[in-house]
Amino acid sequence: MSANKYKVLTLSSLKWIALITMLIDHTAATMIPHYNMLQELTNIDIAVFYDVMRGIGRLSFPIFCFCIVEGFVHTRNVKKYLIRLLIFALITEPIYDLAFFGRALYLDYQNVLWTFVIAILMLMAVKKYSQSILLKVIIILIFALIAWLLKTDYSYIGVIIIAVYYLYREKNWVKLGATAILFLDMAVIGAALTCLYNGEKGKGLKYLFYVFYPAHLLLLYIISSNISEYLKVFTK
Repeated sequence: MSANKYKVLTLSSLKWIALITMLIDHTAATMIPHYNMLQELTNIDIAVFYDVMRGIGRLSFPIFCFCIVEGFVHTRNVKKYLIRLLIFALITEPIYDLAFFGRALYLDYQNVLWTFVIAILMLMAVKKYSQSILLKVIIILIFALIAWLLKTDYSYIGVIIIAVYYLYREKNWVKLGATAILFLDMAVIGAALTCLYNGEKGKGLKYLFYVFYPAHLLLLYIISSNISEYLKVFTK
C-alpha cells in the first residue's frame, strides 16, 4: 500500500490547523491574569483547561516552521517574502507586547515573526553556501545566536528547527526526531501532521496568517483588558 494514500493534507489545511491551535494557545496565555476570577465564577479548576489549551497550542509552531520552509522553497521572490514577514513583524510587535505584557513596548521578548525573519535570512545564506557542510553549520549557529540575543519567540530553537526542516525536507524521521528532542512536548504531533502533506497548495491563504496573527492578538488584548469588569459583576 502506498504511503501517499495517507498524505491527505494540503498546505492550506496545515495552515488552518496551525492558526486554530495557535488561537487556542494564545487565548489561554492572555487569560492568565483573570484565572482566579474565572475559577471563582465557574467553580472549575481552570488550571486544567489552561494546561490542555497550552498543550494543544504546541502543535502550531512546527507546522508554521514547515510552512515557512515550503514558502521559501516555492516562492518566486524570496526578497519580497522576507520583506512581507518583516513588515508584519513590525506591525505585530506593539500588539504582541500589549497582549502578553500589557505594554506597547517590551524589549525582553519579541513576536515569532522576528524568528521567521531571522530564519529566512539563515536559509538564504545556507542556500548560497550549500557546498560546504561546515559553513552551513556555522551559518545556522550564527543566526540561532542572533535569535537568542534578540529574545525572539522560540529563540534559537526556532531557527534550528527550521534549518532541520529545510535540510531534511524529504526525511520525515529526521524532522520528527529533531522536533521531539528540541521541544519535548506535543509539538511532535504538529510535526507528524506535516508528514501528511500531499504537496498541494490548496485554497489560497497567502495573506491570511499575516493578517490573522496581529488581528487575533489585538482581539485577545481587547477582551483581556475588559473582561475583569464583566467578571466582577458576575462574581459579586
